[in-house]
Amino acid sequence: MVIALLACQQSTQSTSENQSISSDSGSFIVKTLQPGTGDPLEPGDDAIIEEEMKYSSGPILFSTAELGHPVRFTVGAGQVIEGIDSGIRGMKVGEVRELVIPPRLSKRAVYPDFLSPDSILHYKITLVDVIRSDSI
Repeated sequence: MVIALLACQQSTQSTSENQSISSDSGSFIVKTLQPGTGDPLEPGDDAIIEEEMKYSSGPILFSTAELGHPVRFTVGAGQVIEGIDSGIRGMKVGEVRELVIPPRLSKRAVYPDFLSPDSILHYKITLVDVIRSDSI
């Protein structure tokens, strides 16, 4: 219900378009905030991203800016939560997306103290670079 309300609120903004992405575990909202360039990110590629995570309102809970470096992972290899893995596919370098991920798509083996397993999470993801699977 909260996600449906967010989709209605965001669809009134004319700067970008919302998409509903489906995965095996359900669907979630993806909003492109800034387009990128080049070839789209595909499963097997290594993604290098900057990210911020927060609840719908409130302070940022996690940020790669605080780490001092971006995060690298292989798309489709199960190295990140399902919502991020599905939500970044097709991104291009420089693209910025907002992902609204429900709890069923953000399951983790271990939860940090600041994160509730029942939370809807908002991510802002910037694709910094791609290392293509055919170049590894």
